[in-house]
Amino acid sequence: MLEAESGNTGFGKGRMVAVYTPTRGWQKLQTDPRPWWEALSAETRQHLLERLGLNIPGKYVSEILSAGGQVIRAYFVQSEGAEAWAITHPLRDFVESMQYRDHSSTEGTKGG
Repeated sequence: MLEAESGNTGFGKGRMVAVYTPTRGWQKLQTDPRPWWEALSAETRQHLLERLGLNIPGKYVSEILSAGGQVIRAYFVQSEGAEAWAITHPLRDFVESMQYRDHSSTEGTKGG
């Protein structure tokens, strides 16, 4: 969901203010995550999509932070170690919505 300069919300152009995921529905965003996402390398974006922002190896953490994202240490004992990082929940919602968007946008092109 985007917000235009006029304050109207919809699916056109503007600042991203909410994302939809099948698991959590509509989630409001405090800041537009697109500039952060676009600043990441393709490798990092792919890794985040595959794991939905969880179990992030240390080699991606500094890039995520440099791009303006936030990470947290995983709180469960099984994740102690190099992959004990996760992006914050609002960014995970965004990443999940990107995965869903990428999946749905390629559905029509498969086998076509």
